[in-house]
Amino acid sequence: MNNVIFNDANYLIRKFNMDNIDICYLKVNFLMYLFEGYYMNKYNKERLYEGEYLNFSDGPRFVELTNYLIKKYGECNKNIVLEGDDCDKIYCFSEKKKVLIDEIYEKYKNYSLSELIKVVNSYSYPGDYVGPYEVIPKICIKKWYYMYLL
Repeated sequence: MNNVIFNDANYLIRKFNMDNIDICYLKVNFLMYLFEGYYMNKYNKERLYEGEYLNFSDGPRFVELTNYLIKKYGECNKNIVLEGDDCDKIYCFSEKKKVLIDEIYEKYKNYSLSELIKVVNSYSYPGDYVGPYEVIPKICIKKWYYMYLL
């Protein structure tokens, strides 16, 4: 399992919890996708996480993260509230990632799920160039983010 993305996602979820804003597993996935695109551009990296995003009809999903969140918190529209060990893990990552996650959070925290779906599927969404449930290449995510969201 890719624990790094779980820890980073927990930090993001905790921000929503602290501001009493609902967050479901799809929003987490979409925001982590945007975060990885931002990170790869900011630090000129080819990837941040070892796992891959797959193309679904409503947008990209990091499968390990999706499965983890659904198993732990339930279906799509259910609000995720961190508890126990997950709260303790939110400080276990780098300051440079924290700063970028904070920026993504501030930019998109008030977006509804449908608004986020529009963002991640906008312009020339990299998932449009692969089939359903296929891997979206990280280089395509990086280029898309650079061209349309920076």
